[in-house]
Amino acid sequence: MPVSQNKAIVQRYIEAVWNQRQLDGIDTLFEENYTIHQNGQALAINREMLKQSIRTILSAFPDFHMALDSLVAEGDRVAAYWINSGTQTGELRLPDMPQSAPPSARTTTFAESALFRIAADKIAEVWYVSDRLSMVQGLGLISWAAR
Repeated sequence: MPVSQNKAIVQRYIEAVWNQRQLDGIDTLFEENYTIHQNGQALAINREMLKQSIRTILSAFPDFHMALDSLVAEGDRVAAYWINSGTQTGELRLPDMPQSAPPSARTTTFAESALFRIAADKIAEVWYVSDRLSMVQGLGLISWAAR
């Protein structure tokens, strides 16, 4: 598949699924079962798990937006860099957080990048890196004192 088509798949994931809330797009963009690499772990994920994860984020940040900054492709790989922003008006529960965070009404902005592997016109594997520190600082969950 041409790299331009691979880039279009990733761009549709960000724009249609996340920004336009078209979660059913996951069914055409992702393999039924795929692998996600994050925080030093490789996890087997399916489409329904991804949809639930997105619903969790959107319930905490109804105005969540991903601003795509860079998209680079070679072969079956697409690298993307984007800036997330959103106002936390709902409870935030993430699997890697020790406890949930109550609504803060704060807006946070943080960067993420990912490397996507495309196979047979679908996302088959993803490696994520997220600036979660900036996210939790923006929500007032932690702070750094000047020394």
